[in-house]
Amino acid sequence: MAAADRQTLIERLVHHYQHPRHKGVLEGADAVMPGGNPGCGDLVTMFVKTEAGSDRIAEVRFEGEGCTISQAAASILADKINRTHPTLDEVGELSYDAMIDQLGREVVGFRERCATLALGTLKMAASTCAPYWPPPWYRLKRGGKTFSGSAADMKSGC
Repeated sequence: MAAADRQTLIERLVHHYQHPRHKGVLEGADAVMPGGNPGCGDLVTMFVKTEAGSDRIAEVRFEGEGCTISQAAASILADKINRTHPTLDEVGELSYDAMIDQLGREVVGFRERCATLALGTLKMAASTCAPYWPPPWYRLKRGGKTFSGSAADMKSGC
């Protein structure tokens, strides 16, 4: 995205907040991941559907409530993912800094957690899509043995 002035960035965020793209439940999703920011009460749930027999994302949708930045960021992210259809690994490689830059670092200010909530939640959702569970970051060393748990183990705190 070309450099935009502060007012243009604000108008874009407000427009995505007032007219979100890809908002709503995705029936038949391969992954559903809730996320939240307890500091300010933002909530985002990401729904991910992969292409049959592939690790490529077919569709992403979100549900949520919260501040303008968190909800606009979810809309902008869902729009991007639905245009580019990345693989699950490519989602894992998406940069938090790039997301903040896309939203406008000067507009986001110190609300980086709001700006990256949807991205972090999407990464978690993508990491739970079979056959990619457990993701590399979930493999733990315990007593010299590598433990690779399941999604149920994660929910129960291992």
